[in-house]
Amino acid sequence: MPLKISIIIPLYNRANLIGYTLDSIAGQNCNGIELETIVVDDGSTDEGYERVKKQYSWVKLYKQHN
Repeated sequence: MPLKISIIIPLYNRANLIGYTLDSIAGQNCNGIELETIVVDDGSTDEGYERVKKQYSWVKLYKQHN
């Protein structure tokens, strides 16, 4: 069974930065380690949630109220 690492990213009104973070994760070469990426939007009022949903289908995305 391969090693799996979960990366959990809290998101609150940082639509302008979340793409850099997710692009960096996508660019990692982990040699057999599975990366699971989870973004939890904490009630953002910007378009961060929608941006992640539209551009990063491999990310597990959750939304909650702040």
